[in-house]
Amino acid sequence: MSRAGFAGTARVASGSLPTDALSSYDVRVADGRLRLSASGATGVVLDVPVDDVRVRPLGRAGTSVVEIAGAPILVDLTRRTSPGTRRLIPALRGRWLRRRFVTALHGGAR
Repeated sequence: MSRAGFAGTARVASGSLPTDALSSYDVRVADGRLRLSASGATGVVLDVPVDDVRVRPLGRAGTSVVEIAGAPILVDLTRRTSPGTRRLIPALRGRWLRRRFVTALHGGAR
């Protein structure tokens, strides 16, 4: 992650409702574009200008609904932990990552 953009890993699903069926993607905001790539694979799945992207937080952790031309995708930047472990640190980290992600999207749109 840098001041000019964002790079991270997120669980992504189509739609705007929380679901357990999320796939892992590399998320990058750079040069005025949002790019998603399947983790561990080559090639870009989604590459759009940030001007076409609207984002709104969902919940208190690192989840956001990203709308591209009116089509929503769920982006969850919160790292999941195994059952029984404390969830506070991953949730706080998810909120911090979401803030950086949103800032990169808004900064790239100017």
